[in-house]
Amino acid sequence: SDGQHFPEDIMKLCIEMEKNGSDVVIGSRFIENRASVPLIRQLFNQLANMLTRIGSTTQTDSQSGFRLFNKKAIQSIHLELDDYSACSEMIWKIQQEKLKLTEASIRVVYNEYSMKKGQSFIKGIVTGLNLIKNLIR
Repeated sequence: SDGQHFPEDIMKLCIEMEKNGSDVVIGSRFIENRASVPLIRQLFNQLANMLTRIGSTTQTDSQSGFRLFNKKAIQSIHLELDDYSACSEMIWKIQQEKLKLTEASIRVVYNEYSMKKGQSFIKGIVTGLNLIKNLIR
């Protein structure tokens, strides 16, 4: 909705899901197109990936909102968090439910509008604290 993603990349996720029998496919900005992602966004994502990996995941783009779910995944994943930490929580829930998660390379465009939204340093700290609190529970 913010012009950051290419609608035709949806097909890449569909192909990945069908090819690998995935329940969830995350569109990754970092498989092929890292250079198109601003450095600050790469940094925030790497920090979030480290926290997400506490749940022993290996995704390259844990914070991507470009995701495809099959019916089984939609019915199985019940989120408790409602801020940016929901991206990581979702991956943990996918693992808990033993759903198959894969990634597909996507392209991304950053413009003035899309750079104004998303993670800031303060939001990043709050997100990290929410993730840690959720892990402890």
